[in-house]
Amino acid sequence: MKRFLSLVLAAVLALCALPAMAESAAPTKLTVLTTSKDDLSADYSMKKVAEKCNVEFEWVYLVEDTAKEKFQIMVNANELPDIILRPDALAGDANQAYALGVDSVFLDLIPAMEKYAPDMMALYQGYTDVWNACVGPNGALYILPRINEDRDFTSNGVRTYIDRTWLKNVDMEMPTTLDEFEALLRAIKEAGDLNGNGLDDEIPLTSADFGNSLLCWMGLAFGMHMYEGGNSMQLDADGKIYDERVEECMKNTLTYLNDLYARGLLDPEICNMNYELMSQKNAADRVGVMIMYSSFAPAYGAMCPAGEADPLGEHLTVGTSLKSEYNGNEIRMYRNENLGGAAAITATSENVELAIR
Repeated sequence: MKRFLSLVLAAVLALCALPAMAESAAPTKLTVLTTSKDDLSADYSMKKVAEKCNVEFEWVYLVEDTAKEKFQIMVNANELPDIILRPDALAGDANQAYALGVDSVFLDLIPAMEKYAPDMMALYQGYTDVWNACVGPNGALYILPRINEDRDFTSNGVRTYIDRTWLKNVDMEMPTTLDEFEALLRAIKEAGDLNGNGLDDEIPLTSADFGNSLLCWMGLAFGMHMYEGGNSMQLDADGKIYDERVEECMKNTLTYLNDLYARGLLDPEICNMNYELMSQKNAADRVGVMIMYSSFAPAYGAMCPAGEADPLGEHLTVGTSLKSEYNGNEIRMYRNENLGGAAAITATSENVELAIR
């Protein structure tokens, strides 16, 4: 859900700097369409937005499997809420969402931002490439883009999650280099029965999947740039296009991972892993280090021993960015790009000023 709101929430929360609206005024209702599986009425950020803006959100939930069809029915009937979250996904893709803007289903946001939210407009325009890519040939902006910057604790990207207790029990500090990271894996392997169940079932390193998490994260240590989306086409310093999948960096990455696997430092089931299996192994207290999307991390209830919730991360801690001894690259997922549409305002909305803010 947080990925859906991303920068839009940050921009809206900038309203905290504004005086609260008169307490005596009744809150204005805004309807919001979403495919989120979460109860957004209970979300802390949304509560703060509602409080600061004196707004009452009416959430319209669509089940993801049938969301596109139901959204199209709403469009045809001209019965749309004020705000649409993830409009490109609901429309089918960015081109179809743009077509809805041209057909006056979505509002051109530029005039509204110029008038009601100039600071937010300046914020988006600061990301020149993203802004230029999202403004259509007619000069209109129908969808606010989702933008992700590089942060150690970003809601997107891939991160390492390390068992605090095991880290302490093997008497090691948080690793800061790839060599130190490997040393931690060896220490976990050699320590024996860290979970105290009498079995030799500890897994030093696992991941939710091989390609989109483990390979992309580890590949950064060997000169790869591939994001978790799997885009392997890159430009070299001379402007020549090359495919990382057939370059030396990919070979070195796979060789390194194979070495970890051969020494029992990498999950023997790594090629068949998914989030459910990873959660089950962690719930059984069998895992020392996990590599996965950080957007999955808040689901601690499924990931901690005995299924206990861990909202403060007392069981798992986010690993710091690592420095590679091989080529000097920090192992961290860097993304400063358009991740698709965050939100759109419908042309039928009667509360455009409030919706844009």
